[in-house]
Amino acid sequence: MISNEKLEFLSRVSVVTSDTFRIGSTSPSAILLDAIDLMDNHSPKSMENLDLIKDRLIEAVDNCIRASTEEFEPFWQKKLLRAASFGKTMIELYNSEEFIEACNNLKILNIVRQTDVGIFLTHTQYLQLGVDNLILNYLLKLKLHYLSLKICEFLNLSVYDQIIVDWSCSKIRSSINLTDDDILKQIISKLKVKTISFDQISRVAYQEGRLNLSIKLLSYEPDTAKKIPLLLEMEQDDIALMKSDEDLDMDSILYVLIILYNKLPIQEFFKLLDGKPNAIGIFKTVFAKQDKKLLNDYFYQDDSIVDMANIQLSQYLDAPTVELKKQHLNKAAM
Repeated sequence: MISNEKLEFLSRVSVVTSDTFRIGSTSPSAILLDAIDLMDNHSPKSMENLDLIKDRLIEAVDNCIRASTEEFEPFWQKKLLRAASFGKTMIELYNSEEFIEACNNLKILNIVRQTDVGIFLTHTQYLQLGVDNLILNYLLKLKLHYLSLKICEFLNLSVYDQIIVDWSCSKIRSSINLTDDDILKQIISKLKVKTISFDQISRVAYQEGRLNLSIKLLSYEPDTAKKIPLLLEMEQDDIALMKSDEDLDMDSILYVLIILYNKLPIQEFFKLLDGKPNAIGIFKTVFAKQDKKLLNDYFYQDDSIVDMANIQLSQYLDAPTVELKKQHLNKAAM
């Protein structure tokens, strides 16, 4: 309900809450909650209350736990959980999983409901949304990276890497006065233990006009298939071929060779191959295997006389006529 002064939420009171707090209620959870008040007043009647519900003590504990998740005031949350904890001690075998989950959920809900965060959620909404979505679609949109990391560590979630990636991208966008090296140092310092994918961070750096930072970030990317397309997009052709050559990734080398062959003049294409032994090997054995002219042109610019002769000899063997065989043999002899 929205007014000029405030925003209010109205929801139906749950059955478990009504049974626990209704005046004159004789439900097991109401009697268990009353036992806590009696115990705080050092009244022996607290144990009498437990005797009244001894056959329904598990129901009382479960309902106190569920009622606690419906409360918005920490005072009542704690009181109901104390009642549940007190009742649990009287049960020989009780699965505390729901109790622990409720405690964890309420800790998160109480934090995000605070005014400096401002995300109002009921417990039901929280469960339907999921804590991963709460972090990725809400907290990160508010740039609450530290809080997101603390929740992630508290619940041992798998979204740590996504939080760090988002923080790194935000750091690049907001650090106008920092140098590329300073930003890189701060990002890497956060990643001493974790391994993340750097391609998204590098792309943001490129979009922000920090080309050198983008290239440096890509050097930390372990997946060749992710960094090569971005290097080519940034017109860093030589670095793209060099990185694929260093990583011994045949598919990436072939991909780069095809892109560069269709993009560059042939002499410039050959020049980029210099000093990249793995790329040269794949160029000779796979890329240009069926194109004898292209292979001959490469050997010619590389002054590889023996290789040029070997091409002519292979063509001599495949020549269909005696005249063509003579021509190839003469070229090989030259």
